[in-house]
Parts: sequence; structure tokens; C-alpha cells
Amino acid sequence: MSEANEFPPNPSEPPVVPEPDDTVETEADRLRAELADLRRERDARERQDAVDGLLRRFQYMTPDIVQALGEDFPLDRLAAVAGAVNKAVHGGRYPRGLGRGGLDPTGGDRQDVTWERLFTQARHNRAQGQSATVVGGLR
Repeated sequence: MSEANEFPPNPSEPPVVPEPDDTVETEADRLRAELADLRRERDARERQDAVDGLLRRFQYMTPDIVQALGEDFPLDRLAAVAGAVNKAVHGGRYPRGLGRGGLDPTGGDRQDVTWERLFTQARHNRAQGQSATVVGGLR
């Protein structure tokens, strides 16, 4: 290194060498255009990552719906549409995730099944001389 303020070249990137007949202005214009392209690619990647996150988060939002809304559709409105689609499909009745147990999908008057209640019921059954296996609803 000839000067103390110079950084060593990055071996993974080829050095930027201006064309022999380029002036400073044309080289600057070329670099501005290259920077604009890189920014557009970055913005597209960030948008695609955000859309992929919405598709994972909302069960009924599909790539077809996203494509129908268009690339210029704002992400915050896209999230609102995804929530509305999920609510319309679910009807607001069933939460996402595991059910409440039993054969009644609405839960009826059954208690929520938890490990604590299952173990309590198994201990109660065993104390009564029954099998520790819990069959049927919790008491």
C-alpha cells in the first residue's frame, strides 16, 4: 500500500475501471443508473419478502390474490385485505390453531382441554380404581 489512507481492494468484487473514452460526467451518469437499478432490485426484494410474510401469516391469502391486486398495491392495504379475506373465510367463528377438543367444533359447554386437567382427571380415575386413561369429556 502506497498511502496510509487507502483501503485494500475487496477480492470478491472486480475493480471499477472507467471506459477509456468516458468523461467524468458520463461515468457519473453510468454509476447513477447502476445505483438506481440496484435500488429497484432491493425494493422489489423487500416487497417480495413482505408479501411472503403475509402469505405465511394469513392462511387464506394466496399469490393469485396478491397478483390480482397488482404490484403497486400498498403493503399496509394488502395486509388489511389479507385479514379481511381470512375473517370472511373463517366467519369470525373459529380461531386459528388447535381446536378445543371433542367432536363439537364450536366447543359447546365443554371445558378447554389442558395438560393439567388431563392429569387431574387421570389421578381421579386411578383413585376411583379405574384406568388412568381419560376418555370422553373432562368433569
